[in-house]
Amino acid sequence: MEKGLTSLVALLRYFVDRKEFDVINKLKEVKTLDELMGLITEALWVARKQRGEKGRDEEDRFVPIPTEEDIEEVLNAASKDLEAVKRKLVLFALARRSYEKD
Repeated sequence: MEKGLTSLVALLRYFVDRKEFDVINKLKEVKTLDELMGLITEALWVARKQRGEKGRDEEDRFVPIPTEEDIEEVLNAASKDLEAVKRKLVLFALARRSYEKD
């Protein structure tokens, strides 16, 4: 699950870095695997849209998009322990990188 988790966390960090916390707040409220799949689908749609818009910030054109295999890997793990996967996604997405300064 590590590769899939890393890939999905990179996508979530994109939103956190842009101060767009809606996706994280929704992730905290997820109670079923279907809700998690819906949230991932929504985040991917927004990321692809922002990646393709002209005139956006340079960094928006490099939004990390997880592969289908990465997403499937995370969803398979979530089907066994949804709460643990949610916790990891939220914690890793919100964790400050060690090289960032206050």
